Amino acid sequence: MIESTNTCTSDEGRFWRLVGVVHSGSATSDEQRELEELLQSHSVLRRRYVEHQILDAELRWRYRSTKPIVLSGDSTQLGGGLAADSSALPLWHKPAGGDSPLSQELQCSADDQTKRELVADAHRPLQKKVRAAANLREREERPTILFWKFAGIASSAFAAALVLWLTFSGSRSPNNPAVELASRDRANATPQIKLAVDVTNRPTYVARIVRASSDLAWGNATAPRDFLLRVMKDERLCIESGVVELEFDCGAKIVLTGPATFTPTGAGDAHLESGRLTGEVSKGNFRLLTPNAEVIDLGTSFGVLADAAVGTEVVVFGGRVQVKSHPDSKAKHLLDMTEGMAARIRTDGTAEYGVDSEAGSLVRSVPAAATKSRREVSLVDLIGGGDGFGSCLAGAIDPTSGANDVLGEPGVRQGNDKYHSVDWHPIIDGIFVPPASGGRVQADSLGGTILLPPTNGLTWGPLWARRWDKSLEWTSGSTTDYWSNDTLKGVITRLKKSHFGVVGMHANTAVTLDLRALQLLQRAPGAEFHTTVTNLDNSVERDIPADVALDRAADFTIYVDGISRFSRVDLRRVDGDIDVVVKIRASDRFLTIVSSDSTGESAYDHLVLIDPVILLQRKELEQ
Repeated sequence: MIESTNTCTSDEGRFWRLVGVVHSGSATSDEQRELEELLQSHSVLRRRYVEHQILDAELRWRYRSTKPIVLSGDSTQLGGGLAADSSALPLWHKPAGGDSPLSQELQCSADDQTKRELVADAHRPLQKKVRAAANLREREERPTILFWKFAGIASSAFAAALVLWLTFSGSRSPNNPAVELASRDRANATPQIKLAVDVTNRPTYVARIVRASSDLAWGNATAPRDFLLRVMKDERLCIESGVVELEFDCGAKIVLTGPATFTPTGAGDAHLESGRLTGEVSKGNFRLLTPNAEVIDLGTSFGVLADAAVGTEVVVFGGRVQVKSHPDSKAKHLLDMTEGMAARIRTDGTAEYGVDSEAGSLVRSVPAAATKSRREVSLVDLIGGGDGFGSCLAGAIDPTSGANDVLGEPGVRQGNDKYHSVDWHPIIDGIFVPPASGGRVQADSLGGTILLPPTNGLTWGPLWARRWDKSLEWTSGSTTDYWSNDTLKGVITRLKKSHFGVVGMHANTAVTLDLRALQLLQRAPGAEFHTTVTNLDNSVERDIPADVALDRAADFTIYVDGISRFSRVDLRRVDGDIDVVVKIRASDRFLTIVSSDSTGESAYDHLVLIDPVILLQRKELEQ
């Protein structure tokens, strides 16, 4: 069912008025019921409600206000300005300890427009996170009304817990093994080994495989050979059966249903030789060629069927698409299509609108794998861009920027002494390279710190994650050694034995998870963090000169709100597998995982986390 944009717009004024009375506590049962019906009916309003709930909690914490914040109908998008009468918003109430600096600045400003700009600046860093949360929720099945009721309760709990955490965390006396690590003598540390990597003939990747159905079968040995399932320009993919989802560098998402033959020809274009696909293209200008047509997406969702006997069929689920005759065809057609329209360009060059197209029944998402419990949130799925319960196959994050780095390449990366927010995912708070100087280091987006020892300030490649899938099993020597230096064999051996997958954290890398965002999105707090960590140091198998000394050890530490709750110093290959269990309380906010080497030598510190999951505090997800 395709929602009407006009209907959503006409309901928006009423929606914001209902949000206002519900948050003020003065709503009648009929008004509460009406708000629930609006949330069920309109995905846009559901998204804005989630944005409002999280923003309400953040602003009330930031300005120590106990009253809910309600945006006016003029503020339908975050960052687009607050209510015209911003003085009516409860942002300048004095906290018990006096005014916050920003509250004082706001009170001293005589100009209401300046006040609105200051408030907008204050919540702007949160906007991308809020939108990421809304996008993540929108990809799941439509949530029950219980979620929307919970969101209101959760926002209040979120604000209160933040205040309590900030109040008491400063007085904690950390029993932190990093203090002991920081005192290590680095005078005898060996120089950093320069690892040889061939960067001259690296392929150009334009897309990646995100998900695959359990019945996926590849034809003609065309399964991707890359470890992170990236697809090169002009790499031909043939699937005999099943469904596979690809994400292009331009952001376009393509769901391909077998049998089909498909070739990505660029970051924003592809060739469908035969078969069926659907696409979601938010930014537009994705170009798809078939044997007898050219489909140009202008920001929409669409379906295409290419058949050598019939021609090309196109259906538009939403937005706008242009369909042209193939550039090499003598016939010249230009069909301008909008939502609900279908068309066909036949092999003889004729074209027609309003056809009874089979494309309308195409698969628009990879079927979810059956699961008995939604209690384990997988870090592999999170890094791949999922909600933790899905089956994302691979992902990577650049520790020097926080960007999605799945199309990048490994290599030595220099830290920049900064904490980087991972704006594209609501649960992954941020990432960083532990600085060379050590000491107190920012470890979360609210300014919390942890104490780290000095390092060499370098890491190798991105933080990566990979899930095992039997349909993507490689033959010997057929895949790329992603982490380089002959690490592939050891990684694959561990990957095949895993349930959820493996995360690679070469020293020095640190990543922080937002436990409160997890609780809000999954409707339950975390109970425990589980993983098995091991060092896949393979220097013994490498031809290392005898006069080169290697430390061959790394440190692995997990912090919760700045306090170390697990630490293993000098983790070596001979130590084997180390099981890790970290208890999580409902009041905990941030969990930080750190892979480091305080000796100044991080070569061959190939730490991997096997099946890293957060166990939630309930047996089954509420239905």
